[in-house]
Amino acid sequence: MSQQIAKELWAEEADERVRYGKGFHWVESPIVAEYMNRNISGDPAINWVEYSVGKYIRRSIAPRILSLACGGGALERDLLRLKPDAHIVAMDFSPGAIALARQRSAEAGQEIDYQVADLNVANLEPKAFDFVIATSALHHIAELEHLLRQVRDCLKPDGLLIANDYIGPNQLHWTPPQVAEINEILALLPDRYRRRISNPEEYKREFLGPSPAGTMNEQDPTEAVRSSEIVPLTRRMFDLLEFKPFGGTLLQMLLQDILGNFNPTDEADCCILRLICHLEWKLITTGVLTSDFAYFVGESTQ
Repeated sequence: MSQQIAKELWAEEADERVRYGKGFHWVESPIVAEYMNRNISGDPAINWVEYSVGKYIRRSIAPRILSLACGGGALERDLLRLKPDAHIVAMDFSPGAIALARQRSAEAGQEIDYQVADLNVANLEPKAFDFVIATSALHHIAELEHLLRQVRDCLKPDGLLIANDYIGPNQLHWTPPQVAEINEILALLPDRYRRRISNPEEYKREFLGPSPAGTMNEQDPTEAVRSSEIVPLTRRMFDLLEFKPFGGTLLQMLLQDILGNFNPTDEADCCILRLICHLEWKLITTGVLTSDFAYFVGESTQ
């Protein structure tokens, strides 16, 4: 039953046109995007997909790419725009998400092989792919050892795993220092920045921290199920060519449901967001906090 709940949830969440654009999610801010881009590519104008294609994928002729937990297919459509000769296979365990991805790729006139598959148990074709791309995928996988072995074995010699994922505490059990820092910043913001996007009659006065595990499992049993183990397990099976933490430790939950109050054309609003980004990065780079998100590229050790 829990798997069915997750499948239905991610069918609803798969459409980026519905999920984003309301000012609810932290990643919608162009200021935050520049911050993340700078931490990954070194250039605020180059995101992780463009960076990955430019540095790794573009050098391959007609590469075979496997995309894990593809959702509504936005990533694959971007990849084909950047690398038109690629052959892409994309998998997701939600039939509703796959149906949407197929529809969107057809609308774009693109040929992408979308497949319904549970990555906890899937057996991937050996030595079939030049690249495996996992974006916000691994933190939904309970059987991480199985999937990472399958990824390692499905790559051709010199093939690469390229990942962008949440690697923070399991089941979003944020640490007391995180919660305290978020609330300290929240308390400094004027009310006009704290009005909830989901309900403008309410204000976000406090971030209460993690939900109980039982509540998490009722909402989505796959969410961050073993997220803190992703990097250690990946290091066992891959040589990491790059490992770039890029933040989100404060920004994700601080800005959730209030981001839309920051006008991207208002210099004062942008300045406040830049200061918050700067503070988060200082806390991470000085070791006070760890990054909840990271970009990494691994080469198989076999």
